[in-house]
Amino acid sequence: MRKLVFLVAVVLVVGVSARAQHPRVEIFGGYSYANLDEGLFPLSSLSGRRNASGWGANLSLNSSRFFGFTADFAGQFGNVQILDPTLACIGIFPPPPGCTIDVNFSSQQFLFGPRFILRGGGATGFVHVLLGATRTRLSSFPTLGGLVPAQTETDFALAAGGGLDVRLSPFLALRAFQVDYIPVHQGGIINQNFAQNIRVQTGIVLRF
Repeated sequence: MRKLVFLVAVVLVVGVSARAQHPRVEIFGGYSYANLDEGLFPLSSLSGRRNASGWGANLSLNSSRFFGFTADFAGQFGNVQILDPTLACIGIFPPPPGCTIDVNFSSQQFLFGPRFILRGGGATGFVHVLLGATRTRLSSFPTLGGLVPAQTETDFALAAGGGLDVRLSPFLALRAFQVDYIPVHQGGIINQNFAQNIRVQTGIVLRF
């Protein structure tokens, strides 16, 4: 009888220990940096790659120690000076006063998909493949030819990347880094284009 009780106790302890080895829910929040392709702004005269900063957040539900599902959201914002796209400023160098325009822009990602996890004693590494959409917006801006209205475009996007979480306590971790390559599909079936974006994030992870 004592052996049976001891065996049951061992099984229960091992079961609880195995369950506690990985969190069921992980919530990330922190800083997000993006290097954006000029292809995200097809209706403007923006050119070259653009840097933007903002926020990042995701929710991960872990079905096992090695596998989970992630809902990922982020937004980055920036400002850039461009030349007035009207004929009055084309071909003039250096540009005269009034030909330089400040334009605010933003990019937001809404992505979902599986992630694969490798857990160690004090750190957790992961990779994921996410699908969803990116919404890009340019603020309205005045030109010599009149007011250019705000421009918003939503496109299909995916993200392939991963990161590393460093354990601070049973319920808290530091996301040392998360790096994602995010191609964004633009155009129709015939005229297709992929904007090539890079995103880097860091912050705090709550573990339950």
